[in-house]
Order: sequence, then structure tokens, then C-alpha cells
Amino acid sequence: MRGSLTLILTVGILLVLSIGLVGSASAASLLVDVKPNPGIAGKPVTVTITAADEGIKYLYGPCDLFIDYGDGTKPVNIGKLMSAPGGILTKSATHTYAIVKGSTIVKTYTVTVSPLNCDASKNTANIVKTTVKIGPPSALALPR
Repeated sequence: MRGSLTLILTVGILLVLSIGLVGSASAASLLVDVKPNPGIAGKPVTVTITAADEGIKYLYGPCDLFIDYGDGTKPVNIGKLMSAPGGILTKSATHTYAIVKGSTIVKTYTVTVSPLNCDASKNTANIVKTTVKIGPPSALALPR
């Protein structure tokens, strides 16, 4: 019984860790999260970018944030991080992936956030990438 419990706890922890890593990424504490993930073509997903600690706020605060959604659309400038409760800086944007007529395939897109036009006296900001899975509207249950 004890061996079974250990296996269940180990699998549960691995599952929680793997779920937490899908659809979000960070570089130097700049967090990029996409929800829902997986998403459905024709319905919006929200990309949220967050910087919580002082050094990261200093580095990324003056930057314009460009998002490339990885689907061939032109990257979008969503502006600068904004103050939010708790002293963090955050910015969100929504995007709708196109419906591909007749498709039954769940596609994975790489979402790239590029901080640009930062103050020259600060370090160059890092590009952060994450992925989002988008399925056709007919998908009843998307794989995770």
C-alpha cells in the first residue's frame, strides 16, 4: 500500500508540474501566460505579461511590448507594462486564432513577447516565448 501511495503522489506532483509549465514562460522573472490553454480557434485567448520584483520592473517598465502570436499575423505593440495592485507591473492582450475550415488538428503556436524601445541606460530586455495549443471549434475535448 505504501508503494502505491508513493507512486500516486509522484505522478500527481509530476502532473501538477507539467500542467503549470504549459502555456507560460518566464525570463528574468518576466512571466508570460496564455489562457485558456488549450484554446479553441475562433475564440479569444488572453496573453498576460507580468513583472513583480523591483529589478525586473526597472528593466521592463519603460519598454514597449510586442507580441507575435505565431500564426503569421503581424506582431502587435500592446504598449508598456502598467501598475497593478500589489506593486506588480502587468499588461494583457487578446488574440483570436483563425478557424481553418475542415481542420480537425490541434496546432501548437509559439507566442513571442519582445520588449523593445527600452531606455538606453537600462539592460537590453529579453525575449520571452511560450506555447499555446489551439484546436478546431468542433473539438469536444482538447488534449492537454
